[in-house]
Amino acid sequence: MEELDQHCAVEPGEAFFARLPEQPAVFVVELEAAGAQPYLGRTSSLRRALRQLLDPSAPPAGRSRPRLAGLARSVSYRLTGSSFEQDLLVYRLARRLFPDDWRRRLRLRPPLLLKLDLARPYPRLRLARQVRADGACYLGPFPTRAAAAEAATALAGLFRIRRCHIRIEPDPAFPGCIYGEMKQCLAPCQAAVSQAEYAAAVGALAEFCHTRGASLAAPLEQERALAAGTEDFERAAAVQKRLDRVAAAVQRLPEPVRTLEKLEAVVLQPSAHPAAVEVFRIAHGTIAGPARLDFGGLASAPRSAETLLRQWLEAPAPPTTPEEQTDHLALLARWLYARPRSGELLFREGAPGGGWPYRRIVRACARLLGPAAERPFAAGRSRPESA
Repeated sequence: MEELDQHCAVEPGEAFFARLPEQPAVFVVELEAAGAQPYLGRTSSLRRALRQLLDPSAPPAGRSRPRLAGLARSVSYRLTGSSFEQDLLVYRLARRLFPDDWRRRLRLRPPLLLKLDLARPYPRLRLARQVRADGACYLGPFPTRAAAAEAATALAGLFRIRRCHIRIEPDPAFPGCIYGEMKQCLAPCQAAVSQAEYAAAVGALAEFCHTRGASLAAPLEQERALAAGTEDFERAAAVQKRLDRVAAAVQRLPEPVRTLEKLEAVVLQPSAHPAAVEVFRIAHGTIAGPARLDFGGLASAPRSAETLLRQWLEAPAPPTTPEEQTDHLALLARWLYARPRSGELLFREGAPGGGWPYRRIVRACARLLGPAAERPFAAGRSRPESA
């Protein structure tokens, strides 16, 4: 397996365990029996985990972990520097080793997204747990269902998008709903707006989500400045109220929440190798990598860290499927909203001109390698877990 770079045959005796490192790792134990499924696990100490699995004299480690003494043929493993790296590696291995039931084994919770189906004539914002190739605008991932619902309410109210679940058949005689009476809905059910007018409001909402509010806030700020410059203070106060509503809607969007088109970032994690950082690229919600930045080797290399980062991050994003996007968003959300969260996250849009913030990335790497950096598994799992 290309993800696992260390391999060894299982041997009886203490010498076999003494050769194993006491470091975090993801491992696969191959069994002797023909057709037997391998054992996939993760641990904060490879030697301890394999001793519990393979040493017949070791005390039992719990009902959830089998005893494989005398049954194992070989072990493949990869040392890891963070729980984020372990999550991604276990996911990739489980999909390959257990194609029929890997989801059940991983117990991977689907991400919480908001979906704006642009192909429908009168779309609304609704909760989605899966990405599809349907041209819709997806916004997320959110930490909780309540957070997603609050954001949907704020955004729908700002653009007066419908919140009902009914099939829209415009009819002036239709009684409507409370949101239409409160002027918080464009009331397409009552034919108060045309389909083109409703589509324009939906397009403005999609652009608002793409820019996290900048598409609406920037022109309003210009209008406020113009009104103040002409001493039209009543108009300036009215524009300020609209700006306050925009700010309130943006506050409902947690900092990591983006549309999938704009969900481009780098995740920096400690490495199992000294003086190195693992770089993961997030492209449209899909995780690629890791690529290793070995600062020890760069000290004598003709290329700089920024040059290597440019090669990795400016390359075309690898192809992906909606199913992979969904899974990677779930893994990303697990890490994004963990408390405490290890590593560093930097979005592409944070740099001038829309490029990657290379200097900030290098400074973040220095923080991870500094003497005050948090240990990779200080707050992570401390025992092996089978997939």
